[in-house]
Amino acid sequence: MKKKQDKNNIIPLFNDQIFGTSSGVIVMLSLIYGLYIANAKRNSYIMALLAVLISDPISHTISQNIANNYHVPIGIDSFFSHIFINLGTLLCFFITKNTKHSVYAATIFNFITLFAVLTINNKTIGYSIISALTLVFVVIFSFLFNKLIDKYL
Repeated sequence: MKKKQDKNNIIPLFNDQIFGTSSGVIVMLSLIYGLYIANAKRNSYIMALLAVLISDPISHTISQNIANNYHVPIGIDSFFSHIFINLGTLLCFFITKNTKHSVYAATIFNFITLFAVLTINNKTIGYSIISALTLVFVVIFSFLFNKLIDKYL
């Protein structure tokens, strides 16, 4: 007899903290790389990061609960993980006055945080490396796409 699949465990290894951190990294790095390619001023980075500091984590939390049909309340860890990534990225631009150095610092902060969250939650280095590399490719794609758009605008 087949075992009935648990609807709450459709995605293996899913948890709010991993979701919040990984989605935060993708949003933050895509945003700052797009601004970097557009030669935005430092205050543009700060204003853009402030704009998504709270709104993006809130929208993800609401979306998670709507998708889950409010069956099991989820999203609190996701919300705080996402805010941590957003706030850390924003702080890189307050601490470092040079825009290029801020972008580098934000990139390093995001990937160290992501790798730590993946490793702590999964206990396997292999999964953490593969997941982090996948996100690196997403960010590289975003960077190249932004660069291509900038070239033809």
